Amino acid sequence: MNSIKDILVNIQKIISLDSLNTEIEGKILSDILSANGICNKEIFELYDYCNGSNYYVDVEYKGIKFSSFGYILKVEDALQIYNEEFLEFKQKKLFPIIADFAGDYLLISTDKENCGVYIYSPALFIIEPEIIFESFISFLSMIFTCYQLNVYTISDNQLIEDIDAESTIFNMQDKTYSNWVIGNK
Repeated sequence: MNSIKDILVNIQKIISLDSLNTEIEGKILSDILSANGICNKEIFELYDYCNGSNYYVDVEYKGIKFSSFGYILKVEDALQIYNEEFLEFKQKKLFPIIADFAGDYLLISTDKENCGVYIYSPALFIIEPEIIFESFISFLSMIFTCYQLNVYTISDNQLIEDIDAESTIFNMQDKTYSNWVIGNK
């Protein structure tokens, strides 16, 4: 599994999501992201695969929580947050991809080169985004591992998570996460 799509397909199989329905075609999505200064191919791959799927939450439908970090935002919602609600994200070239709807976000750099995953969490007193994972693909790989090892399970359309086991997996697989945890103890 070397691509974002491969990982997401496998996560989809585990949590038994309905087939995905892409609402925005690739070219249109690319144009939308480019017009907003977003050049990171991982962001494009994520939304090219996920847009319109049950990974999301919206007013009409409460989707399945993707991980302990929250839900993948719809591209439209992410763009609104990026362009209107949290302009400091845009100034720092950090695009919100995952939210817990309590004000916490995981963000990815909009640059082509820097693909780390950052956390913004007023609940944890992190009001300046800090890098938490070395790359988005390593983050997704760890999420997949959590599903494979039943650290994350789905019951009655709810994510059940073993936070201690999740933390162990993340600490073992991502040095950036390990250093972040140590620095925040």
